[in-house]
Amino acid sequence: MKCADAFHPRSPVGHAPWLLALLVFVMGCEPQGDAERPPAPPPTPPPTTTENAAEEVDLTADKPEAEARKPKAAPLLSDLTPSGPANATARKCYAMLADIKANVETISRDLDDHGKEITRLNRTSDALSKNITDLADLWPNNQTFRDMCVSAKRQAVVLNDELSRAPRKWAHVRWAFSATIREASALRLRARDLAEAEPKPRPLVGKDGKPILDKEGRQIYEEPGAAPVDPAIAAREKNLRETKADLERLRKLDARKNEKKMPTDLDGN
Repeated sequence: MKCADAFHPRSPVGHAPWLLALLVFVMGCEPQGDAERPPAPPPTPPPTTTENAAEEVDLTADKPEAEARKPKAAPLLSDLTPSGPANATARKCYAMLADIKANVETISRDLDDHGKEITRLNRTSDALSKNITDLADLWPNNQTFRDMCVSAKRQAVVLNDELSRAPRKWAHVRWAFSATIREASALRLRARDLAEAEPKPRPLVGKDGKPILDKEGRQIYEEPGAAPVDPAIAAREKNLRETKADLERLRKLDARKNEKKMPTDLDGN
């Protein structure tokens, strides 16, 4: 007899409670309802080594290829390149901008290395100050740009002073370096704008109208000449120069008159 038949209401066993209890003990079955029970879920397999995150040890950093997979840090200063042909002033400017970027990155690497290269840190910060001075000399008549150069150089000098201290205060060094980066970044962008505003070189063309190329097949450009001067402006500047020269001659004449000695004989002898 099956367990399901024994528990049926019409079964003779179902009318005797003691027989029912004995049957449950012997056959190991339980009373079931009319509906069938859903099958039991399969047992969960024991966790493997790869699934147990708490016990797994990540040795990726010990592998040689781990260095190549490290995310690269963002550059401190962006690369600035000319958008097209550049004249002599613009080419000098972009060369100085590249030098400023290289010097800032060298200082950053040495600071990350705990400042072991003391001599190189001082020499590089001095070179950075000179880069800013040379950059200001490209546009000597632009006072706004020169003021930016003065501010950036002042901060570079502060950085140099902090690096020269013995012992160094690393918090002050980091603050000075961060301020130097901010000043240098703004100065480089302004210098880039001035370089792009410079007159563009003119491409040289032959009699046949075709561009003239060098031995390497590159286009040859001619440096732009000086901008034409307005005749009225030239005449006004000439008058100013002549007026200044006349005033200078009068000043020297008055000085010579004042230098003459006055007579000291009050008796007329």
